[in-house]
Amino acid sequence: MCDSCGNQKQNGIAVGKIISHREKFYKNLIWVVDGARLKRDYPRFLKGKNAFRNVKKGIYRVDFPEEYFPSDWLESSVPVIFDLITEIPRKAFINTVISREWVVRIKYFLKNKIMQVI
Repeated sequence: MCDSCGNQKQNGIAVGKIISHREKFYKNLIWVVDGARLKRDYPRFLKGKNAFRNVKKGIYRVDFPEEYFPSDWLESSVPVIFDLITEIPRKAFINTVISREWVVRIKYFLKNKIMQVI
């Protein structure tokens, strides 16, 4: 999860550069981003929800992602999951990580995912 990428610049470095450097360094990475961090993020997403086309259960395609998602993440070379409303209690999430159940879910997601939202 990216906690230091929330600002447009971090120590004078553009967020896009931070994201790119981390992706190159870690390679096997999935971002889980707070998709409702700014006041306008969630309403912007809701505005476009009718434009999303279901490709597979839980996976959607959208033609103009820049209209609905935070721009800092659109050029990511790895999967980005936008957490728009956290419905999993923090303790439950931590338990799934500790038990490695989260790893199983991520591996399943990667095995069955579509590489890019076009």
